[in-house]
Amino acid sequence: MIAFRTNNIYVSFGGVLLLILPQVCNSSSQGRTDCPCSNPWSDLLIPNPPISANDGVACRDLTWSRFPFGVDHGTTSGCVPLDYGASTCNAWNQNNTAFAVSCDGPNPDDWCSSQWCFIDPRNCAIDSRPSDIDGIELHQSYTTCHNKGTYDFENVYRDLKGSTLRVGYPPDLDDVGHVYTTDAGYKDGPAVQFLFRILEQSNFSITVANFSTSEASLERYSPSNGYTACVHDVSLGYVDMCVGTFLLTKERRILSHFTGNTFESTQLLIVLREPSDNSSSVIL
Repeated sequence: MIAFRTNNIYVSFGGVLLLILPQVCNSSSQGRTDCPCSNPWSDLLIPNPPISANDGVACRDLTWSRFPFGVDHGTTSGCVPLDYGASTCNAWNQNNTAFAVSCDGPNPDDWCSSQWCFIDPRNCAIDSRPSDIDGIELHQSYTTCHNKGTYDFENVYRDLKGSTLRVGYPPDLDDVGHVYTTDAGYKDGPAVQFLFRILEQSNFSITVANFSTSEASLERYSPSNGYTACVHDVSLGYVDMCVGTFLLTKERRILSHFTGNTFESTQLLIVLREPSDNSSSVIL
């Protein structure tokens, strides 16, 4: 038996338990040792933005190509502290007038309180991302400050507004009722209703275009594996997602990413074993 957990890995062989721990690097307010915070404003090769005065306090004028001001799209500017994002982990977007609309209201966005800092990608062995600041090549990391960069997700949500989401469905199967075609010709079932409930609660302004599984994928995988055929359509870019209840097989994982479990079902494997010489019973 082999059992895996996401962070610590437990491996059991014949009753001997081994614990494999991931490498953990020392960290401080200056970030992890394998990705320390940096100060890009001290780098003479980086063009320093203009310095202005905000309520009598000097600040840097920056422009973002994507900016969570509560607007859908467009370029937005703001004035940030002179040491913005430099040298240490901090919630740099909190209590910052440039981010007031998103972070100073009664319901601030999740990313406002997340700590991060600028890093040198040549000196960073963990997750980092290019900054959205225009005109300067900067990189930043939430991971080095032990935070999750939900700011990226906020941008994804805003980019999705007004988009068309191409939703594919597997073919109807007699023994599976999670996705099926109604007499009126549209798709329904718990998995379909779950998708539209998510879209409704997330307040997405998305146009959904429904697609049946392509003939090419059906020919390759059907009739025995119509669900894998739908996943194959995702891998080919025919649809953006395939809605259904899937068993995560090795082949399907290679073809596409999957969401987390929405429910789990227990499957029992019963093996017939030969009786011993001194027993006439059959053990299941």
